[in-house]
Amino acid sequence: MGSSPAPYIPKTFLEYNTALINYLVAQGSRLTNFNPNSRISTILRAIATILAEGDVRTLNGFRYSIREGIYNAFGFSRLPGNKATGFVRIENTGITEDITFSVFTLDLFGLVFESVTQVVLHVNQPYVEVELRAKEPGTDFNIRRLSIDTAEGLGSLNIPIPANVRIWNTADFGGGTNIETEESRLKRFRDFIVSLGRSTPLGIYNAVSSIPGIAGVQLSTNVNPLSGAFEIGWINIYVSDGTSNPPTELLNLVRRTIEGDLNDPENYPGYAAAGTYVYVAPVPVLGITVEFELEIIASSQLVDNEALNTAYNALILYLNTLPVGFDVLLEQVRATILKSHADFYKVNIQSFYGKLASDPVPSPIPTLADISVPDTCLPRTGGTSGGQILGTLIRTEPT
Repeated sequence: MGSSPAPYIPKTFLEYNTALINYLVAQGSRLTNFNPNSRISTILRAIATILAEGDVRTLNGFRYSIREGIYNAFGFSRLPGNKATGFVRIENTGITEDITFSVFTLDLFGLVFESVTQVVLHVNQPYVEVELRAKEPGTDFNIRRLSIDTAEGLGSLNIPIPANVRIWNTADFGGGTNIETEESRLKRFRDFIVSLGRSTPLGIYNAVSSIPGIAGVQLSTNVNPLSGAFEIGWINIYVSDGTSNPPTELLNLVRRTIEGDLNDPENYPGYAAAGTYVYVAPVPVLGITVEFELEIIASSQLVDNEALNTAYNALILYLNTLPVGFDVLLEQVRATILKSHADFYKVNIQSFYGKLASDPVPSPIPTLADISVPDTCLPRTGGTSGGQILGTLIRTEPT
């Protein structure tokens, strides 16, 4: 019988060095000075080092090829990362007639962003805000506050804007990530293997979350998405790209991936069982409004506007990077503001609530409490979300 296959075990430097010395001794070679720093010893050590390093690289190559071979067989490449999002303020500095801003792109020295919806700046409006989405994934697009300012030449648009209109970002952009890590892909692949039934909720969830550009997914089944009543056969998928308005192309891609395409079964084999109805929609945005009074120490060198802008920026970045269905905690809001600068002494939250676009205007809330975000909602503030951050500032002496 043949011998059992053995695993590939790389030899160490010491093993190679000893084997070379033993070979020369066994051959009766006149090269016998193997003391450190001798010429033959130096040559043998160099050869042993190269051979041992080659063994390690060969082993790593085997491991890489085995892993990548499995991934490639299932078409399981690494995801390209998420696109950064944020919002800009379109400021009225003296327009004489209403201006409609269609969807536009903004180029910030090679970093290209695109607005998510059309907005109108009215004559009597001081400003209007709109969200921007990076055209490419990556952390380079997580720009800081005031990186965009058309009044200073920071950012050029593909549409003409009047001289009396300023476009600038009042807060940092966030959410941009680089290509998926190997650890993340491995976890996603394990979930994929577990859900090879494909039409299971886990299988559908993994299929959607593996689509480039998807930043959040919520899934429900057997509920009519229009009436909300129990009804067998529905697969409802709510997706987010990090903004309040994901592009139609992304929604169509999700539907095609889950339903399948008979004309392209290799790329779109489908995940939904026959006889089901696939409904795809953007994750509804829950606009978060926070009004607060910020106390800072009287001796602080911060001017009032700088202090408020620091608090605004920290709070906006926290809220606008929360995942789908993640509750907004009152104490976390307080802590986020306080931690944003050492001179901040106390935060008094005066108003704190979430509102869907379809909800009526909320009445004053007498009791402040954590905001419970529904599983199919995305907490956001600023831009076109309907939420806003408002603050006042007082100086005080710590007691």
